Amino acid sequence: MTSIAMYMNFILKLFRVGDGLVYDFLVIWSLIYLVLILRKIDITVIIAALLVWMSVRIAFAVNVITDIKEDSLNPNGIKKNILLANTELIYATKFLLGSIVLMSLLLATIIFQPIATLLYLIQLGLCTTYSVPPRWKTKPPLDLVAHGFFFGVGIPLIIFYAFNVELSLPIMLLITSIFFYSMCFELGNHIRDYHYDLVAGLKTSAISMGYENSVKINGAFALTGLLLSNLALIALSNEYFLVFIAQFLIQGLFVLKFSSLRLKYSYILLILPLIEFLLIQLI
Repeated sequence: MTSIAMYMNFILKLFRVGDGLVYDFLVIWSLIYLVLILRKIDITVIIAALLVWMSVRIAFAVNVITDIKEDSLNPNGIKKNILLANTELIYATKFLLGSIVLMSLLLATIIFQPIATLLYLIQLGLCTTYSVPPRWKTKPPLDLVAHGFFFGVGIPLIIFYAFNVELSLPIMLLITSIFFYSMCFELGNHIRDYHYDLVAGLKTSAISMGYENSVKINGAFALTGLLLSNLALIALSNEYFLVFIAQFLIQGLFVLKFSSLRLKYSYILLILPLIEFLLIQLI
């Protein structure tokens, strides 16, 4: 492997490109919705989406840097954390990441409207402080709430505010549902890492609530997200009222009956209504 290929491989694994694809999808969805509303696409629209996508990847990179101890206890940690095999690169990685954060914020102040710039500043702040002091990920329930914002509502809100998109009732319901879905995804991650986090002494919402209670609350988050997203679809077009009611009942049954599958595949519950929302906009 050439030095350039090794460098690119390190960067991809540092930012964990390929993980958290549902959040990448959320960026793409927001971009498509924006284009449908504006009926145009230009370089500023693309840059805005890339900046928000970069904030998502920054959060993953910060997590890689700060979770070396926890990942070292995980049998799959060496695959998850590139720095476990390259600890001598930690300081260089921190410098690189800090530079990217500053450049992203500077570009946002040029491209975005003031409110969107403020939201992006908050987004970057939550993305970094989730894993570094005050390390929201160790302060339940703020770990879930913070995740709901920076890996949830912050993604579409920044893009929409950047171009003054009207936040109608359907879109607000959908964005609120994204908040609960995001908390569901994160709590699901905590549940899957429950035993490793317990050994590492990491305090998460799942550790605080206990395994069984966490599974139940995760289901409640999923059901709330399902209800809000289907209400958003109904508010957007009540022509398909019965279809969306039936969809909610079927998905709700899945959430209640198959908790192990829900913990692994709950992202599908968000992707489906997002696609349906765009399709209705196109009809």
